[in-house]
Amino acid sequence: MMAQAKKSPTYVLLYAAVVSTLFTAGIMALHAATRDIVERNERLFEQKAIVELFGLGDVETLSDTEIVELYENRAYLFDDVVDPETGQSHKVYVAVDEKNHLIGYAFSVSGTGFWARIDGYMAVTPDLNKVMGITFLQHQETPGLGGRITERTWRQKFVGLNVSPNPDGQFIYIGGQAPQADSPRASRHVDAISGATGTITALDRFLNEQIPMFRRLEEELLSKHVTKIPF
Repeated sequence: MMAQAKKSPTYVLLYAAVVSTLFTAGIMALHAATRDIVERNERLFEQKAIVELFGLGDVETLSDTEIVELYENRAYLFDDVVDPETGQSHKVYVAVDEKNHLIGYAFSVSGTGFWARIDGYMAVTPDLNKVMGITFLQHQETPGLGGRITERTWRQKFVGLNVSPNPDGQFIYIGGQAPQADSPRASRHVDAISGATGTITALDRFLNEQIPMFRRLEEELLSKHVTKIPF
């Protein structure tokens, strides 16, 4: 009798509903229990990236506590800086040295890569003419190909690039034939990543679209938030 009851559609549906409810409850409980840890790790990931971006310390040797301390004492986040041209809000970091002298600015950069959205920051010197560094916090590019944009050795190629206004309208050139040493493009060029044409083309496009935003954002930042910056 019991065996027949177990074969009935009602029993099967009820059993599936109970099991599903238990699994759902377990997943929700696990999510709630680990939510704070996940959020803390996400914050630390960005804090580590910002410390490295501005050269505030060697993130490979610093402890998590030291990274957080450097971030909290020398980097200031403004997440509501409005581009007066587009009306969009952007995140801007301001970094200072030990004596509260301005080091530079970092602006959020983002765009569609070969597969999905890429998010990161580009840091520039106080005059906005040279790149201090670039970092990518989120992407879904192909591992070993486009995913190599996160490698430090490749990102270091951006350091020192000239991003001052350019007569031909393009600020940096990623990939393509390497320019001659005496070419105006030489100080604006970064070698591509082999086999990652789609990712590189996307980066070249959206970075050049967003670099002009830097000066507009700086004017907005200094006009409305200057009293909050310790220099």
